[in-house]
Amino acid sequence: MLISTFGTILMILWTLYVTVGFLSQIIKNKNDKHFGWSKLLFLLAYITYIVGTIYGHLSNNVYIFLPYIVGTVFLNILMYQFFKYRRRSK
Repeated sequence: MLISTFGTILMILWTLYVTVGFLSQIIKNKNDKHFGWSKLLFLLAYITYIVGTIYGHLSNNVYIFLPYIVGTVFLNILMYQFFKYRRRSK
């Protein structure tokens, strides 16, 4: 039951990530005239990868767990760089 619940949540999050997240990125790039991740895209990606990692662990499937754990690690690195190198308001 828990595995199917996480699978359903993961499917919904991936759908939101692809539709809403990428749309917010396109709008951000069009309006701001510069590039970088939109906060919504990053937040959806982060939540999706966390839930995917939990789902892979609960289902004891290494082929699902490993890519999600690698993605989570790289998103943590991106988050660290974002907070370390963000522009400070003067």
